[in-house]
Amino acid sequence: MKYAIWRHENSLGNSAEHTIGLHKHLLRTKDSNPIIYVEHDFQRDFALCIPGIKPENIKYFKEEDCKLDSIPNDEYSNDIYIPNVYRDHTTYPASWADLTSGPESTLLFPHEHYKNKKLPKNTIVMHVRESNTFHKRVVGANEEPSRFVAPETFFEIAEYYANKGIQVVRIGDKNQTPFPKHPNILDFAMEEERTMLDELYMISESRAYISCDSGIWPLIGGMKKNLILSNITSIFYPIYPWRGGSLFVENGRKLLKVQKSAIIDWLPQETTSLLTKKIYIDDNDQMYFKDNSAEELIEATKRFL
Repeated sequence: MKYAIWRHENSLGNSAEHTIGLHKHLLRTKDSNPIIYVEHDFQRDFALCIPGIKPENIKYFKEEDCKLDSIPNDEYSNDIYIPNVYRDHTTYPASWADLTSGPESTLLFPHEHYKNKKLPKNTIVMHVRESNTFHKRVVGANEEPSRFVAPETFFEIAEYYANKGIQVVRIGDKNQTPFPKHPNILDFAMEEERTMLDELYMISESRAYISCDSGIWPLIGGMKKNLILSNITSIFYPIYPWRGGSLFVENGRKLLKVQKSAIIDWLPQETTSLLTKKIYIDDNDQMYFKDNSAEELIEATKRFL
């Protein structure tokens, strides 16, 4: 059968979500020789983390068929299964809620298809989501500003561990603020010659991955690698008090408490630490978000060191 890992906004997180959903679907259907269509190299690298998938199992959509606001529409599209977030099509289960369903699955780094570039192991890998960095084709680089974080907090964490003799690696977009210079800090985001597999290799060989609410963290959850997922806002639904949230007072300020969505319900507790942003309401009923502190993140990381 033919399947797609597809996300028209270029979203890494949703492509990772779909990769996990596809792995589960292949286990259910016992399809041992699927053809997986992708649009980008990073999606190809994600697909290679599905056990049993080889490079010859992966094909690319034609660039002219990858529209900005629709699913692919080429001569093959009638028999390609698309993630079920695109409901007007032949689909396979791949939404956040679907990831909680069986069977049990674990993604694996494809060592047999990767040429080791002598990249560091036993590190702490970090990812930061800043504004004006990763550009999605449809919505640009400033979608969901509540998910952006102050990079200085992550600088502090990186220097904390680097001073303790633990090597720290930062991955992500090259447009981000450079990390501090330190013998034990590798700012891999600034490397010119790098691939998604390079980043996944270092994470697969790391002590822990500290991420904000962005990037490839779902794939790390799917690999069952040590994950500190911080500054989360996307798991809150609804996010508005008049749509089901509740208010209470903390230290004289109004704090919004909202229910959690299924986005994180599937993450393995034994390998995951979760930290959410706090949502405050000012006197004009405007929401503002408070980042997790360096101290909170360091404490959450201790269980994996």
